[in-house]
Amino acid sequence: MPLESLPATDLSPVRRLKWLTYTVVACWTILAIGSLYYQLERLRSEAISFARATARYSIKKDMLYWRLLPQANVYMPVGDWVQPEPLLAHLPERDVTTPSGRVLTLVNPASIIKQSLGLGRITGDAWGHLTSLKPLQAGNEPDEWEANALRTIKTTGKQLYYAPALIDGRPFMRYMYGIEAGQTCQACHASQGYGEHEFCGGISTSIPLDTYESRVRRELPPAMVIHVLLWGVGTVTMLVGGRRLQRHFGGLIAAEARVRDNEARFRLAMDAADEGFIDWQIPANWVYRSPSCYTMLGYQPGEIDQTIEAWGELVHPDDRAASQDILDRVREGRIGSFQLDYRLRTRDNEYRWFQARGKVVEHDDKGRPVRLMGTHVDVTNRKLAQHELERHRNHLEELVQERTRELDQSREQLQRAERLASIGTLAAGMAHEINNPLAMILLGTERALRALDKPDTVEGLLQQNKRDVERCARIVRGMLDFARHRSTQKWPLDLNEIVRHSMDFTLEFARQNGVAITARLDDELPRLMGNATELEQVVVNLVHNAVYACGDGGRVTIETRQAKGMVQLVVSDDGCGMNPQQLEHVFDPFYTTRMERGGTGLGLSTVHGIVTSHGAAIRVASLPGNGTVFTIEFQKHVETEVDDGQGAGS
Repeated sequence: MPLESLPATDLSPVRRLKWLTYTVVACWTILAIGSLYYQLERLRSEAISFARATARYSIKKDMLYWRLLPQANVYMPVGDWVQPEPLLAHLPERDVTTPSGRVLTLVNPASIIKQSLGLGRITGDAWGHLTSLKPLQAGNEPDEWEANALRTIKTTGKQLYYAPALIDGRPFMRYMYGIEAGQTCQACHASQGYGEHEFCGGISTSIPLDTYESRVRRELPPAMVIHVLLWGVGTVTMLVGGRRLQRHFGGLIAAEARVRDNEARFRLAMDAADEGFIDWQIPANWVYRSPSCYTMLGYQPGEIDQTIEAWGELVHPDDRAASQDILDRVREGRIGSFQLDYRLRTRDNEYRWFQARGKVVEHDDKGRPVRLMGTHVDVTNRKLAQHELERHRNHLEELVQERTRELDQSREQLQRAERLASIGTLAAGMAHEINNPLAMILLGTERALRALDKPDTVEGLLQQNKRDVERCARIVRGMLDFARHRSTQKWPLDLNEIVRHSMDFTLEFARQNGVAITARLDDELPRLMGNATELEQVVVNLVHNAVYACGDGGRVTIETRQAKGMVQLVVSDDGCGMNPQQLEHVFDPFYTTRMERGGTGLGLSTVHGIVTSHGAAIRVASLPGNGTVFTIEFQKHVETEVDDGQGAGS
């Protein structure tokens, strides 16, 4: 409803809010002007304060210079700034010539101060003037302000006098500092009748204020712009906000009128609908119920008394406690709304389910609830449907439990199958690990048969075969330990020695495949805790995989080093490399890309298991066509006295 269409009596709060908005805008304007004036005065005050500080500093400098001068006249070279002092002409030694021909003249402290003050006037920083009410020299006469300042100092006995003044139309902050006649001053000023420690003149310092006022002029426009912007934003915000508040309150007034109309319409609508309407006047304990509330129970409208107690008699005994608890909490103001499902007795002495919803819509001045409105709906059919759904849900749970038991039985069968498969995996792994030394034994035996006429060669090959047989025995023991879930013994060992020993098993294999093996071993490599046999398996498996990946003409590099406080073993090749899919499964058991060449897929999974059992970490990096790099990081072993005497192979 537009504001203009409301009755005049209803618009009075809106008009008051409108005038309040204008008042706030006026106050805001006054505040902005006051703030701008305060900012201007603050800048001016700071300019004057800076000028005063500069003047005080200049006065203190000159007086410090005065006190630091020797308590006697001094000789200075004659030049543009230093000329013979006429007042000292009576002294026979006023002008002297040095043996080098340099002309010196006698200068008293007052002349030195005068020359220093003259330099300040040239630079324009501070205008200084040595003056007196009875000057001896031309140029030391005081101007009007200086004469007034000297008389004030002489009269009041104060040593300092300052005030702003104009010089040739320019504003200055002027200071005057009184000077007493000292012992060295008597030579010139005794003839004027000044006694020692008697006021005889002063040092005047004038600081140009236009320099500081220019700063005020520079900062004033930005300050004005900021204040105007803040005032504009604040004014627009207040006017817009005030207009919105006017519309809001006007809308509330219109809404209140609509609520009164809608309430009447709602009662009529609820009377014609299947839902019942409830209007509870809490202090009077009187409840209005629409005709539907009666007809849903088989009664005629008005047949039941309009009190809470009368309707409470119809509530099912099992639901009375919950119903009464809701009513008590509403009366006490502990809840503002509720929803309750309960049963009521019909005229035919049957019970039907109803859902009551209510909300407190009015409170008294003390915040106590005085009126509640709500609805009353028959939900018997929905309750029957829920009961049927509950029955089906229970039946479904029974079916799920039965299926779960079947799945448990299937899982037990699968676990038995997995245990059988693990036995096969263990056997395949042992065969894979033993295959390498057996191949070396077979190769050594063939070479020994061809070299029977060379006893030394045969003996060396037999010794190699012996070591390979011992390695097979160690592998079998390791597999037995793995099968029995026992950790292998570990001791301090030299990783470089492990690499050298492993290369004895792999050099011939690499040569037969046309691959070169290069070792770069760190001579300063610290020892680590490990099992020599298992680590040899790691190196041999990695080298064999690298040789297969390289092919004829390839190169494999084995490197040991220290990095980031760890001992690293790096095996790299320049072979075919792996794609991301292959890298993802590189350590999976039975995963191999060499199935047609006899690969079992257990080599790298065995490597991973051994590395993990040593508390180490293994990483692999590879790109198709760019080779592969395996990096294993071991913890350093901290040497103790117990470790002394144990080597890599002990």
